[in-house]
Amino acid sequence: MTSGIEVLRKLEQQELYLKIYNEYLSSDITLQDLGEKYGITRQRVSQIVIRCKVGEGDYYSGGQKAKELWDTIGEDRTENDSMSLAIRKELFRSHLEQNFDIKIAKNNHKFTLLLGRNYAKRKPTLEATAG
Repeated sequence: MTSGIEVLRKLEQQELYLKIYNEYLSSDITLQDLGEKYGITRQRVSQIVIRCKVGEGDYYSGGQKAKELWDTIGEDRTENDSMSLAIRKELFRSHLEQNFDIKIAKNNHKFTLLLGRNYAKRKPTLEATAG
């Protein structure tokens, strides 16, 4: 159960994330400058921008959509024909680039920022792989 305080904090955070995202889109400001302005790291600004881009302005929706995408990559595989993590990462990167114009270099951990710590490393559940 979510408390009223948690809901209020999430709404406040969403407003801030949307403000950062809109400022990023509407100006030539760098991620570093945005981070300094809002007292967060450049890496955190990058995470906010990427999740908002995937969620069409909604940070939390973007994170959820990314997790759903990650879970569906390779879901047609059986346990004996599992897809390697490297291949899943490449398919995920490709989808982000083609559908959201998000470019992530190989060996870059931005996709982990999008999904959340350790989410990409976990094994798909049987429900996710059963299709």
